[in-house]
Amino acid sequence: MASVFLGINDRTFTYESTAARAEHVGAGVRYPVDFAITSDDLAYIVNRGREDRPDGTRLTIMRLGEDGEEYISTFGSHGEGKGQFIWPMGIALDKDTNV
Repeated sequence: MASVFLGINDRTFTYESTAARAEHVGAGVRYPVDFAITSDDLAYIVNRGREDRPDGTRLTIMRLGEDGEEYISTFGSHGEGKGQFIWPMGIALDKDTNV
């Protein structure tokens, strides 16, 4: 199965597997909108949630590898306080893996 993503038409991507399950809370993702991968294969996944279910808004951390994925942690929530997000759309990590 091949797909074209984000208007990129000069590259072909081949589907390999699906990581994570659809979950509003806990060990999964809900409406993922961006991700960053570290050198040791940790994926930081931004989950946007939905307006009627904002509990899905969070960052999920998973280890991706040839043996499948491993859920590591989740942090953040919907809101305007420290550690909270209102409709997050992207992520960046520095060299020390700070979000």
